[in-house]
Amino acid sequence: MLCFQSSVKRTIALIPEHLGYNRSMTVSDTDMTTLVKRLLSERGMSDRELGRKAGLSSSMVTQRMKGRARWTFDDLFAVAEAIGVAPTYIVTELEQLARERAATPPSVS
Repeated sequence: MLCFQSSVKRTIALIPEHLGYNRSMTVSDTDMTTLVKRLLSERGMSDRELGRKAGLSSSMVTQRMKGRARWTFDDLFAVAEAIGVAPTYIVTELEQLARERAATPPSVS
């Protein structure tokens, strides 16, 4: 796993600061689920097809999509490959979702 984490850090390091990537920002599981749903919808893919292409069981995909299990870096790379985008694209999109969430004032009930 240490070797994999090193490759994640190297890949993430490829994203230039001028694109707005902030290495101190964190990404929520909700943002990852939102992004995965959007990407699947844009490509006409089902959760099941994603699981098959990403090497994840249907149960694993369902657990993550429903928020019952956390997304991992392994998942991020597997999803990127299955959907046909670069992992850096997913990271950039997740950072954008995080910025949008941070800029949105909380709703008043």
